[in-house]
Amino acid sequence: MAAPGVALMSDTLTIFKIRRRIDGLYSRGGMEPSFSKTGKTWNNRGPLTNHLNIVCDPRVYGQCDVVEIEVRYTEADITPASDWIARIEAQKEQKERDRKDRQRQATEARERAELERLQNKYPKED
Repeated sequence: MAAPGVALMSDTLTIFKIRRRIDGLYSRGGMEPSFSKTGKTWNNRGPLTNHLNIVCDPRVYGQCDVVEIEVRYTEADITPASDWIARIEAQKEQKERDRKDRQRQATEARERAELERLQNKYPKED
C-alpha cells in the first residue's frame, strides 16, 4: 500500500504464463519451448502474443492454457535506502580487504620461494 498522500498507479500487477495441462509445468518460452516448475513470465499480453505467433504449433501448445496471474502488492518490510547503501559499501570494503589479503599472501609466497632459491644458490659459509 502507498504511504498516506502517495498514490500508486495500481496495487496489482498482471502477469502471464503458459501452463501445460497434463503436468502443470510452465513454458520456458523460446523457439522450441521446454517446460519447468517456474517457466517464463510474460509481463504484458503483447510479448505473449508475439511468442505464440512465432511458435504457432499446436503440438507444442495444443494442450496448454494461458494463465493470467494477478499479483497484489503488499509491503513486507521497509528499510531505509541508506541502510542498503551502507551494507553494499561494507561488502565492497570486505571484498577489497580480502583481495589485498590474497595479494599479500601471494607476494609473501613468491618472496619466500625466491628467498629459498637464493639460500640454496648461495649457502651460508661458516
